Amino acid sequence: GVVLVYSWSSSPSSSFSSLTSSFSGHLGGINDLAWASASSSCVASASDDTTIRVWCVETSKCIQILRGHTHFVFTVAYNLPRGHVLASGSFDETVRLWDARTGDEVRVLPAHSDPVTAVSFSDDGALLATSSRDGCVRLWNAESGRCLYTLLHEDNNTLTTAAAGAGAAP
Repeated sequence: GVVLVYSWSSSPSSSFSSLTSSFSGHLGGINDLAWASASSSCVASASDDTTIRVWCVETSKCIQILRGHTHFVFTVAYNLPRGHVLASGSFDETVRLWDARTGDEVRVLPAHSDPVTAVSFSDDGALLATSSRDGCVRLWNAESGRCLYTLLHEDNNTLTTAAAGAGAAP
């Protein structure tokens, strides 16, 4: 997979884009991208090759390869108040938290019973929300990794019963 980064300029008289950077290195398709912050030159990419890569836009070089997932990595998000913390969600049904500076895996959350489709931090970075094809949305304490809430659609009776029986949070 290849990541292309464009800069966009818009004015009353015209708008245009220009290629800023191009990154290649993933051995599979790229599913998601996340900027470390609005002013950062780092972007992370989630790939079907089971890795997350952290890229420097200024040099077009990969500065970290995060390995640990055992299936496609579908989604990735930075904890913006803590710009070095990255969350990833995978078809291996886990959510992983990483230190993007060192490449270290900080925590594995056995989050769902189907592929994880989204991860998103709260504005203050204290909470992490995850969603999955299992029909659940889970809210986690981002620091401890403790599941605080599991949200289910009212029509999802089987999952409600299974989750309640497994001791999931309300």
